[in-house]
Amino acid sequence: LENAAARVLMKIRELLPPKDLQELQYRLDEQHHLEIEVASPVGKVPLPKTHQVPHGTAYAQFLYTPLVIDVMVRNLHLPVKPLKQINFQAALDPILKAWRAILSYLEINPGFFTYRFGVQQGLAIKEALNELLNLGEWAKGAGYTLKINPIREYRNANTGDLVTERGGCFPKGL
Repeated sequence: LENAAARVLMKIRELLPPKDLQELQYRLDEQHHLEIEVASPVGKVPLPKTHQVPHGTAYAQFLYTPLVIDVMVRNLHLPVKPLKQINFQAALDPILKAWRAILSYLEINPGFFTYRFGVQQGLAIKEALNELLNLGEWAKGAGYTLKINPIREYRNANTGDLVTERGGCFPKGL
């Protein structure tokens, strides 16, 4: 279905006047990644196998969906604003609180992510939150800091250029 939708959108783009097309930025071959760095007061710490985040790409995609984050802040009043700072090695307690709040909300509304991202990706985001919470609690207990950097890469459909963005895409009010 995704491939068919992409083909339909491409055909629609072909019908747009060039001026309108230049104003729009379309992303092709979009991919998400999550860089995780653990540090102690004396330097970097290798990430143990027991605290890997195999669903990190799903979490990175979530952090590049400002509308969903906006809903969490403005409509659901979840304390997710600290998620914006995790790529700067912020204090862990607010981050852990944010992840717990999202997971608690998913207990009430388990379809929140699956409705917005599809079943597979929505469940992967929930798994990533559990994995990150596990990692964060371990890091806090060991006195480590975390730097978690979401990355989005895509080709600009208008120029063909490869674009790499870091840090997530958050609503302006966040």
